[in-house]
Amino acid sequence: MQVFHLSHIDLDGYGCQFVSRHFFEQITYYNANYGKEVSARLKEIINALNKQNPQKALILVTDLNLTLGEAEFLQKESEALRLQGKEVEILLLDHHITGQDAAQAYSWYHLDVDRSASKITYETLKERYNPLQEARWRNLPRWWR
Repeated sequence: MQVFHLSHIDLDGYGCQFVSRHFFEQITYYNANYGKEVSARLKEIINALNKQNPQKALILVTDLNLTLGEAEFLQKESEALRLQGKEVEILLLDHHITGQDAAQAYSWYHLDVDRSASKITYETLKERYNPLQEARWRNLPRWWR
């Protein structure tokens, strides 16, 4: 599975990417601040998906809340890719309350305002996917586990 991981440009956002690299072998990273950067990166991801043409892909968005328009764009584009026979999953993990409207509208938008995005990413990926090397996790600080 090819993973396209978009995250915020702060320590929590980069922490999410640090975590995701322990779960996926084929991963491309994108980063954005809010505003036009988010839309630009989402378009880059869709273009990369069309160019690389993987049969199975995960669009992982962390530590960024999407506007309803951005979420709708991502939903429509992923549906178009599915119509082309590609298996595309979207997973958004965030902790910013400002994303509540989009979280209520889309099942793939997971909002948890009680934990950092890095912690949400770690716990969600651990629940859904197997870490590449379990031994790596034993060396992480206790607060990560």
